[in-house]
Amino acid sequence: MAKRKKPQPPKYAPAAPPPRKSSLPAYALIVAATLIVYASVASHPFITLDDPDYVVRNDMVRKGLTGEGIGWAFTTYQASNWHPLTWISHMIDVSLFDARPGAHLLMNALLHALAAAALFAALHALTGQRGRSLAVALLFALHPLAIESAAWISERKNVLCALFWFLALWKYAHHARSRRTRDYVLVAFFFALSLLAKPMAVTFPAVLLLIDYWPLGRIRLAEKIPLFALSAIDSALTIRAQQNAIETLHALPFAVRVENAFVSYVRYLGKTFWPRDLAVFYPYHDPSAAFALLAAALLIAITAAVFVLRKRRPFLLTGWLWFLGTLVPMIGIVQVGEQSIANRYMYVAIVGLALALVWLVAELTQRLPQRRVVQPAIAGVLCAILAIRTFVELRYWRSSKELFSHAIAVAGPSELSHNNLGMAYLEEGDVARGEAEFRESVAINPDGLDARVNLANALARQDRGEETIAAYQAVLAIDPSLPDIHNNLGVALARQGRMSEAMPHFYEALRIDPHFMPARQVLEQLARQGVDVRRDR
Repeated sequence: MAKRKKPQPPKYAPAAPPPRKSSLPAYALIVAATLIVYASVASHPFITLDDPDYVVRNDMVRKGLTGEGIGWAFTTYQASNWHPLTWISHMIDVSLFDARPGAHLLMNALLHALAAAALFAALHALTGQRGRSLAVALLFALHPLAIESAAWISERKNVLCALFWFLALWKYAHHARSRRTRDYVLVAFFFALSLLAKPMAVTFPAVLLLIDYWPLGRIRLAEKIPLFALSAIDSALTIRAQQNAIETLHALPFAVRVENAFVSYVRYLGKTFWPRDLAVFYPYHDPSAAFALLAAALLIAITAAVFVLRKRRPFLLTGWLWFLGTLVPMIGIVQVGEQSIANRYMYVAIVGLALALVWLVAELTQRLPQRRVVQPAIAGVLCAILAIRTFVELRYWRSSKELFSHAIAVAGPSELSHNNLGMAYLEEGDVARGEAEFRESVAINPDGLDARVNLANALARQDRGEETIAAYQAVLAIDPSLPDIHNNLGVALARQGRMSEAMPHFYEALRIDPHFMPARQVLEQLARQGVDVRRDR
């Protein structure tokens, strides 16, 4: 008689999640811990980097939520991005809180907490492991690398994107179990909202393939095709929005960008496991070829190791490839921006490392007789350390002056950091210190337009006529298409009595922008004073 084969468990048999009520303490812990750590942001101000473009001096956002604003949000490429949901979110904040930065920042912190809660829900639904999922969610919520996203108003796009990303992942767990069309529609819906918040979400369908491998043990490529199509559409819109920045920075040789990508991965690993000397901006430095080779060798070695271990510990492969893959759009092969790395780029990528680490520690301690005490203790100590580090790092966000002084101290001088530090001094009324910082910025990059404009404006505020004129002329030598600079130069020349030289600049400002009112108002005022305002006087 032939032996009866022992029945094999199905490939996909995730534990059914326990009743919702039993998870309420976990959700409460995640949200409460996050908001307690980030409570100090309620007293923080807007910062000089990006916040003026997103809120402070954005006329459309400052109107609050309007029909006109919603239409603008879906059609504008302002800030070199297409992220309509982010713009609408800022408009809602203005409608609710006006321009109080603390309220905007608390909303960021709340969205960060909700994103962590959604991550817990997703991992719990996918794996059935409540404790491990909670540990990953808390590591995500409390890690200092999340500060840029949760404590910077301009990074609202990051927390919104992650919130809907994790909600889409949560519904994907339901779809994998039920195969119901409505669950798949919700996956696509939340994914679309994530894309509307920030194009970082384009890697989501690829992450679903990793989730298929582990923990689901299923491969369903066809169902991802509509999601990849959404990613392709959003990628095209993003490339169009960022065309100027991409073209400008393609001057970096491709080999240098590849070397920097390898080094950046290793730097991100280092800052994940040793989160000190964090900066809002890390200037770009050409890595040495030797260091790039060592970084590449390390990445290859880790990838090979997790591949070899994939049968015994498949979560390592999923977590590691999650980390590598979600960073691809921001790793610098296509360079957008002047930074070498950015802490905010690790916001979703860090989940892969946290997942691999938590599951590895859990398995290594699984046979300990006191594992029910040891495992929570390890997680608790690690979360407490991260919470303290985050609390300490948040102090640098209390003002732009502290933030960019710290960035220069730990990451080195940069055009951007000195320029924004100068703007912070100007906001405090310290024009001389501001001027000094703008000069530092110009010394680093003589073609840096923002610093040159700020330097000229600082000189104008000090009534340093001839220096002001020279400074504005230097700006126009870089970009002659700026109506405000033509107007400012005209004013500076007029104050020196050089009317024949001033008039062409007022008219040039109006030629560039016929609706530029400052130049029209200056001409009208001069005419009332009896000055001959003909262009060719």
